[in-house]
Amino acid sequence: MAKKRKSTGRRLNGEGSIYQRNDGRWCCQIAIEGKPRYLYGKTAQEVKDKRDELKDQASKGILPEPNKVTVEQWLKTWMEEYKKDSLKPSTFHSYDQLIRLHINPRIGTKKVKDLKPSQIQKMINECYREGRKDGTGGLSGRTVKYIHGILLQALDQAIKEKLIAYNPASADSINLPRHEKPEIQPLYTEQARDFLQAIKENWLYPLYLMDISTGLRRGELLGLQWPDINLTGKTATIKRSLIQVGGNVMLQESVKTKKSKRIVSLTDDVIAELRRLKARQAQDRLLIGEAYHKDNFVFCWEDGRPLRPDYVYHHFVDLLEELNLPKSRFHDLRHSFATIMLEQGVDLETISAMLGHNSLAITADIYTHVRQEIQAAAANKMNDALSASK
Repeated sequence: MAKKRKSTGRRLNGEGSIYQRNDGRWCCQIAIEGKPRYLYGKTAQEVKDKRDELKDQASKGILPEPNKVTVEQWLKTWMEEYKKDSLKPSTFHSYDQLIRLHINPRIGTKKVKDLKPSQIQKMINECYREGRKDGTGGLSGRTVKYIHGILLQALDQAIKEKLIAYNPASADSINLPRHEKPEIQPLYTEQARDFLQAIKENWLYPLYLMDISTGLRRGELLGLQWPDINLTGKTATIKRSLIQVGGNVMLQESVKTKKSKRIVSLTDDVIAELRRLKARQAQDRLLIGEAYHKDNFVFCWEDGRPLRPDYVYHHFVDLLEELNLPKSRFHDLRHSFATIMLEQGVDLETISAMLGHNSLAITADIYTHVRQEIQAAAANKMNDALSASK
């Protein structure tokens, strides 16, 4: 079935036709020097502006010929025309940063049509061995695979645009480094209890208690607003995430996966802390008055401003150092929740649902090692019990 188009009117003399796609985006198909070009945007006006800019460049002779387009030029076009409206802001920022820092400096000046697998392989190797900008070594295998994936997607689109005939970044042409999964370092039940006891007077104690008690992702935790909390029903509704894009923070009205949108149950201790926190914020609001930010964040500064994700990360790192505890990631508090649940005998399917994982297989894969440790401890308890009966 042909795609339904909402046309704003077909233009004559190569001005291009503008229509709305089924996915809601607007598109302009225009012939430049006899070759079709496609422009995309969120509104018809945005597409018109892009069309006019393209026509202006062509009339001035500054539009690169297809066989002279460099990798950097193509990546810029690909990001603006194909990715800006389809990616979440945080993902778009990650793509842009990896392109600027790692792809363009190495192969950005090369012509797309001349790009060879060996040049891409050299870029991959350099990123893995010495890619860190602070000079302390290479990027992780995971990040290098991410960089390769970006280039692979962009060159796939270049094939569709007839810039190249094949993709030099294809998997059968490039050897990628092994990706070693980071070892999770969760707190077990007694360790979590000791940690929470040690930080009970810290101003972010409610945040840490809630994270260990629910396993929320950092962005989900910081994106909570008071209407999401049902103090009587003892639940929190997870439907958005606070993200950091460059130096700015913003609310993303969607979560990581479909199953990430969920309702989680809260413990009595968490409810008690949230009640105290809400009362303190009410006092702050009275003291500060109109200057108090009205976003209603659960975890915020005294004036209601949201906590930045990077601030929370560094606060956690400093806290561990202050308590002489091993280095760990804030995300490991999420793993701590799952580990404690496993220790308490909660089934994996329930834990997976509480974590908002997309499938049970993801949960099983992440916590294989933890489950083996718990089973070994159970076996030792059985051995002790039977030995005591002799």
